[in-house]
Amino acid sequence: MIDDVYFLTVEEVVAVHADQIDRYGGDLGLRDRGLLESAVHAAQNVAAYIEDCDLCDLAAAYIFHLAENQPFVDGNKPGCCSRCGCGGAGALDHLMSIARRCKELLRATRSRT
Repeated sequence: MIDDVYFLTVEEVVAVHADQIDRYGGDLGLRDRGLLESAVHAAQNVAAYIEDCDLCDLAAAYIFHLAENQPFVDGNKPGCCSRCGCGGAGALDHLMSIARRCKELLRATRSRT
């Protein structure tokens, strides 16, 4: 597990999402808190169970699971970029392909053990 990593809380992700909706527009609201909690805690699971993970693995976990779970009413995929400190929505396709590939690699690794 990575030492000295600060993991985002559900409340922090909600606050960042609200800020992004305020800045760029969209509908504010949480569609499913359980999906949000699952997505936010996915990075902690990666850190706990993937022995040689790094910050890129954790960022990919946040990006992939927030975009896949879509816990907010609006702004799920572009919001993933802002939460991970990336550029605007133009970078989203690239980030999503990286996140999908990371998840595929994680699944392949787990199926071998």
